[in-house]
Amino acid sequence: MAANHIVDLMNKFAIGCGGVLVIVLFFAFVVGLFFWGSYNRLVTLDQTVNKKWGDVQSVYQRRADLIPNLVNTVQGAANFEKSTVVEVTNARASVGQVKIDPNKAPTDPGAARAVSSRARSVEQCAFAIAGGGRALPGIEIEPKLSRIAGTARRHRKQNFSGAK
Repeated sequence: MAANHIVDLMNKFAIGCGGVLVIVLFFAFVVGLFFWGSYNRLVTLDQTVNKKWGDVQSVYQRRADLIPNLVNTVQGAANFEKSTVVEVTNARASVGQVKIDPNKAPTDPGAARAVSSRARSVEQCAFAIAGGGRALPGIEIEPKLSRIAGTARRHRKQNFSGAK
């Protein structure tokens, strides 16, 4: 009987130890799932941060690429203005250099050609200033500046307001 009692005690002890072992393994499993989920979440957050930082760098690169376009457009406008002023000034100066008596027509063919060419250059400059004849580079400048400014505004809105 004492042997049966010892066997019963050993069976109860084994069942108790087995139950404790199952409970400990269950908690270990739950803690492992927690750490596994935390690791996956950290990896996802890291990838999100890298993507957002790449977007910021991309926007800054696009802005940096706009600067040479803007500089070239402004330089083109300045060169056009400068060449127009030089042409008009030269044409006005050349007209003032020829003195013709209005009562007498020039008999020298060279003088007639000089008067004619100077008058033509003044007409061409006046025609160019009025916007006729040839396509002026100044006509293209405003749309380029508007397009560049619009692009810059879109990039600013993307970065600072979060809208895309």
